[in-house]
Formats: sequence, structure tokens, C-alpha cells
Amino acid sequence: MSSEYSIIITCNAEGMNVARAIKQQLELNNVRGNVFFEYGNMDVQRTLSVIDRAKIFICILTRDSMMGCASPSDRLRREIIQAKNRKLKMIFINPDGEFRNEFPEDFPEELDFVRKTHQITIHMDSSFERDIAGMKETEIEQVLRHGLSGDVVGFIYLTLLIVSLNVGFNYAWWAGVLLFLGASYLMSKLHIM
Repeated sequence: MSSEYSIIITCNAEGMNVARAIKQQLELNNVRGNVFFEYGNMDVQRTLSVIDRAKIFICILTRDSMMGCASPSDRLRREIIQAKNRKLKMIFINPDGEFRNEFPEDFPEELDFVRKTHQITIHMDSSFERDIAGMKETEIEQVLRHGLSGDVVGFIYLTLLIVSLNVGFNYAWWAGVLLFLGASYLMSKLHIM
């Protein structure tokens, strides 16, 4: 596959229009990275391989979306488990409050965390764009902005501190402070830290 995907959106057949609208709105809002929209009749192996490389897993919860998950071969069940095992940021979207925590009686124990996971309600009306922008800012950007590992960011920050101290001791204290504050501000704007 030539493209790497940062976000995968999955749903059952009832949620296709919602998932497509969310994908388009995220792209209009210039979300970092590519958004993969999984629609029910795609090859499951391809979808699972995208999950392996993604950072965020968005699942659209429609009224009956969890009913098939009782079966071990259910596509949505396999995708949720794969995302959980890969420790992806998982976002469960409840469009217009349609999903009312309707789980089958034989719902698998390995998916029990879904019952307790916070669901984001996205309104499919005039507040749709605002809801998606809010989700992007609070749920998605904080995951995607950390493109560098914590060790690399720590090394950059330590190097910045050492260089700033050196400038402060060898030239003027205020130059070291300005260098440190300016570089820290620039790093935050570039989403490095």
C-alpha cells in the first residue's frame, strides 16, 4: 500500500454515510495524515493491515452495530480487537445519540471495555462541522501531533536547555532565556512537544 494512514474510520453498513461525512470533514479541517474509511465489503485483511499502521481508530456506533460482535468471525469485532491490541487511540462515535448501549446478551468478554468507553455524540445537523472540529482538537490532534517519540523529544529539549544555559553563561543571561523560550514556543507551534 503506498499511503500510510493515521486514522481509520470503521462502521457497519448503517453507519457508512456518517463515516463518509466524518472522513470528508476531517480532511476539510486539514487533519494531519491520511484518513482511511473502511466500508463493510472491503477485504478484512487489508483493513487489519491498515489498523497495524494507524494511530487512531474511529468506530461509528449505530443502533445495531454491536449485535454482530457476538460472532468470533465478525468483521467489526476483529477490527476493534486489533485496534485494542495495537493500543490505538480508540474513539467511539454515537451519531445523534442513536446508539443506546444495545449489546447482545452473548457479547464477548474481550470487548467488554466498549461498554465502559466514553462515546462522543456527533450531531448530524447544523452543528456537525463544530462537533467534528471539537473532536479533532480534543481527541485527534493531541495523538497525531506527537510524531516524534518521547525519547527524541526529550533529547531535543535537553539539548535546547544545554545550549540556552551555555549562551546565558557565556554571553548574557537574558539571551539564554530568550533562546530557550523562543525555541520552546517554536517547538510547540510545530507540534514537536
